[in-house]
Amino acid sequence: MAVIRPQDVDTKTALTDGQFEGVTNGSPGFGGVRTPFQHDADRDHEGWLEQVPHDVVHGRVGGSQAGQDPNDWRFAGLMSMPETAGLDPIFWLHHANIDRLWEVWRKRDARHKNPTLSSWLNGPAGRHKFILPQPDGTRKRFAPKDMLDTTAPGLNYVYEDTSDPFAGQQRLGLRLRTLSAMIPGAQGVAGPEVSSVAKKPIVELLGANAKAVTLSNAPTSTTIKVDKPTARKVTNSFKLNEFAARSVPEPDRVFLNLENITSDNNAAVFDVYVGLPEGADPAAHPDNRAGVVSLFGARAATNMAKPHGGSGMTKVLEITDTIDRLHLSGNADLSNLSVLFVPVSSVGAGGVSIKRVSIYRQSS
Repeated sequence: MAVIRPQDVDTKTALTDGQFEGVTNGSPGFGGVRTPFQHDADRDHEGWLEQVPHDVVHGRVGGSQAGQDPNDWRFAGLMSMPETAGLDPIFWLHHANIDRLWEVWRKRDARHKNPTLSSWLNGPAGRHKFILPQPDGTRKRFAPKDMLDTTAPGLNYVYEDTSDPFAGQQRLGLRLRTLSAMIPGAQGVAGPEVSSVAKKPIVELLGANAKAVTLSNAPTSTTIKVDKPTARKVTNSFKLNEFAARSVPEPDRVFLNLENITSDNNAAVFDVYVGLPEGADPAAHPDNRAGVVSLFGARAATNMAKPHGGSGMTKVLEITDTIDRLHLSGNADLSNLSVLFVPVSSVGAGGVSIKRVSIYRQSS
């Protein structure tokens, strides 16, 4: 088992996003994008909480056997594979904590709401209900609506600690305070604390790299090309008069999409950096770190014999904070944006392929 770094379990992105339901290619929200029932090979559209810390902890705890091919499932740790993770005693602790974090998210702001759609509450639609075998041999059937109140009969538990680690802070308020500190004369932009709950945003492709990227155990880079008129849509959104007033939307958010990732290595974990100067040491530029990606579940998503398999998985990272800093320092060249992949665990030769690396703008 590898040492888990603080950034592998950073919950700030998940807990400070007030939206439960996200949008494709933009922010996936706390809980993910609306989809039919998903399992096994259907690994796209994960919410922030599922990406980090859920997936990353699976990959880091499970890992793969040292000195062996990480692409060979026979050398994978139990927690690395969805099919075997439940056999590891730490699985229960991990998922109990994920559920606790969901409760933290819900309680930290009265505007944080679970979905109210009947299809979500009574799901999974078109399938058998979830079934939990009981010690006496009977089966308990349940739907999501039965799991929302931990104090309800049949559950009867509370978490010891659901305190708010970020003292009521929300994503939008944090961003606007950062911008107000960076822009001369922009004091007061942040205003009062703001919830991220808003109308459905507009998401638009800005650009992509030219060809697939194959990762190895060494850092690997690619470049995203964006035509200048399209890039200006983002830079123009920073004009002070467009977001200083509280009734006006914030500047565009920017998201990095790693599309159709295929791999047999469920334990692969790598950091992603954007906008690094050429030849720069990634460790010396933490502000350029977009996030961490785990390929937990990639093997099934890559297997063409699986239902919906073969196309791999897509991961989304928000790079808004990095673009904010680059723009306000005058170094944001969105027409030629570098992306660097730095392995955290053993990737293996040619073990990970990313079909396309793209960036999207999301406007309110």
